[in-house]
Amino acid sequence: MKEEKTLDRDDFNVAQRFVCHIGPVIAALNGITEELECNFADDDAFAKIAGFQSWLESEVEKHQSILDRVPRPLIGQPSDAISAAIAKVDKLKKEIFLHEWALENLANIYGANIELLMHKGFSLFEIDGILPDESIQCAPHFDAVRELKPELEKIEQFVSGGGENFELLSGTSLAHFAPAPEFAE
Repeated sequence: MKEEKTLDRDDFNVAQRFVCHIGPVIAALNGITEELECNFADDDAFAKIAGFQSWLESEVEKHQSILDRVPRPLIGQPSDAISAAIAKVDKLKKEIFLHEWALENLANIYGANIELLMHKGFSLFEIDGILPDESIQCAPHFDAVRELKPELEKIEQFVSGGGENFELLSGTSLAHFAPAPEFAE
């Protein structure tokens, strides 16, 4: 029988970083396949992407199991929660910026395509039938921003309050830092 390795702070940090950084990658891969709505059964590239995604998911599960083994008092230390919250605020701001930047670029591209087609003599009615619906391309970015902003606000409130109110972390990706009821004072 294999003896289970004792966890230390480094194991916890590696697992937490892996889950936090690779989870969004897996979500993005899922979003790409759902957004394309195509059957790629004959496409070798898609099979490779699906295999890679499966491998990433198994690695996330392995690291998540490490996080699940960490005793609650270790996780609930305020200094850890505050530093994780500060890092998460920075990450969320970057993600929101990228989604908003993508929306701005999509709008610019759509406008440029309309201008180009109008210069070629197409009417707005014809252009509407030629160009894909702009909302289809923008919807995932709007949805992501709509999900990220409330989480950002809650975590910013937690940080500005000095890490005192762990209830603010409920419903966020940092909810695991909230002390379990038996450890709460």
